[in-house]
Amino acid sequence: DWKNASSYLDRVVEKDPENYDLLKRSMIPAVGTGDIEKAAVRAHKILELDPLSSLASLIVTVDLIHDGEFDKAIEVTDLMHEGDITNFSKPILKGWAMAGKGELHTEDFYETTIHSYSAALMALYLGQKDKAEEYAKQMVSMGAISTYDAERAADLFSYLGQDEDAIALYRGAAQQDDHGLSLISK
Repeated sequence: DWKNASSYLDRVVEKDPENYDLLKRSMIPAVGTGDIEKAAVRAHKILELDPLSSLASLIVTVDLIHDGEFDKAIEVTDLMHEGDITNFSKPILKGWAMAGKGELHTEDFYETTIHSYSAALMALYLGQKDKAEEYAKQMVSMGAISTYDAERAADLFSYLGQDEDAIALYRGAAQQDDHGLSLISK
């Protein structure tokens, strides 16, 4: 289990705190146990040893945003190595760092429901309800969307006071097919 693995790796890392492989292996169970502070400390150390570590970059960026160090978070996102997980996550993380500075930055977002949902949340955080509504509408205009995405969009519409749209999406999300998933069409 995560807790035992993390505890064991903690003891091993104490004996060799500069070992990149051990730091990397111990960072993941730290995340798994919810010890984000420990994971962040290790992620910072990993980035010192390997600036191209995608997972460490993601964890460091979240840690910097949490600590209100938005400019540093943006620097880390700008240095992130190209890859599937970073290409998808980088725009969202940079967007939250920019939101922390009071700016809505979604230019690099992809046309996905997750990116649109994140953009809507950032717009709400910044008090830009009109932009949040645009992103919520963008989510449901992407054709068939998952039940989870329909519920997210419904939550946004409900928060924005568009109860009829929210109810329609909640009703659609409640209809599930034989596989326990449904795709809601626009």
